[in-house]
Amino acid sequence: MKRAKLAAFLAAFLFLNALSAQSQEPEAEAKILHLQTEGKTREAQVLRGGDGKTGLLYYGMGEYQALWLSSGALAALQKAAQKHSERFESRRLARGKDNSTRRAYGKTQAFLEWGPSRQGLSHSAAAPLFMGYVFVKNSPYFLLSAPSVQNEAGQESPAFKNSAPVSLLFTRAQLQAFLRAAE
Repeated sequence: MKRAKLAAFLAAFLFLNALSAQSQEPEAEAKILHLQTEGKTREAQVLRGGDGKTGLLYYGMGEYQALWLSSGALAALQKAAQKHSERFESRRLARGKDNSTRRAYGKTQAFLEWGPSRQGLSHSAAAPLFMGYVFVKNSPYFLLSAPSVQNEAGQESPAFKNSAPVSLLFTRAQLQAFLRAAE
């Protein structure tokens, strides 16, 4: 009797798990970028949402995060990337000690999801996204950054009440690869 109940439970669990995997809205592209975060190289997967949004899924600061950009935010990112490229090529990137370069290309709005696993992104909130650059070991990197935000979704857990701050570094080639994959 116990085996039958266990088998029925397992079958129902596997069926629901497969069903939820099929019904998830974003479809992952095959594109993987290797970005700098927390001083380490991490894989970031380019995602495409069903509503025209483009995202990056990555692991950092002890949690998985998906950073979603609307078409308007993506357009702002493309303009920022163009400015960065022009400044880079004309050697006009300042090496200031202040944080002004971290927000040199402006601000846009993004949507952030986070959680303990790739499938467990159960916390979410709108987040201001700053575009700029930083120098790491005398090399310039394009920077996408967002402060920690508080969960706006209904599910709440003490460990993930607030997101970790976002700090993603791109080389010019990585930024162009992301923008191409987002088209």
